[in-house]
Amino acid sequence: ENTLESFLSANSLWADGIEFDVSYTKDGENIVVHWDKLYTSNCRRQKVWDLDYEWINKNCTLGNGEKYRTLKKMLELVDWLFDYYFLEIKVYDEELWAKQTMEAIQTVKDLNMQDRVIFISYSDSAREVLNSDPDIIFGWDTFDVNDLDFIWENNSKYFLAPYESLTPEIVEKAKSLWKEVVTYTVNETWDFQAMKDLWIKF
Repeated sequence: ENTLESFLSANSLWADGIEFDVSYTKDGENIVVHWDKLYTSNCRRQKVWDLDYEWINKNCTLGNGEKYRTLKKMLELVDWLFDYYFLEIKVYDEELWAKQTMEAIQTVKDLNMQDRVIFISYSDSAREVLNSDPDIIFGWDTFDVNDLDFIWENNSKYFLAPYESLTPEIVEKAKSLWKEVVTYTVNETWDFQAMKDLWIKF
């Protein structure tokens, strides 16, 4: 997960998009990693925010032999392979949420990818920054579909939720609020077909 190998595999299978996560290192680098710890590497017990990126790059290797990459480097490697890049900002240090989020936004803008990258986060603090920037695409990621009752006024274009919580009524409500519905963790053929019948993106 969150490796270049997995993204290239998705591209070879004609996927339209990918989702991946960034966490913030001690020296202020957004690196592509799913968890708060480096679980899928030989440094599995180390916390991302306790380490400088240079140390991680020198000492930590993923299970497939890859090194952890910065957001900038990973985007450069997969640019133009997909139509959608869902970028989740993982916030583990609430004192740095603004800096982390704004730097991720600036990285995307520097690469001229703001028309293809959809920013998402479970952090309310990060969401405030994302919602306030009119030049990026913002998606509201949630486990609670009742969020629809209070996000109708914000700038989010996408509404993301686990497939188990999506019903025809929820999908119609989201669409009436001009939100495109996206779902994830769909692992069975019959669940995929059910979501496809609702015209949902995956």
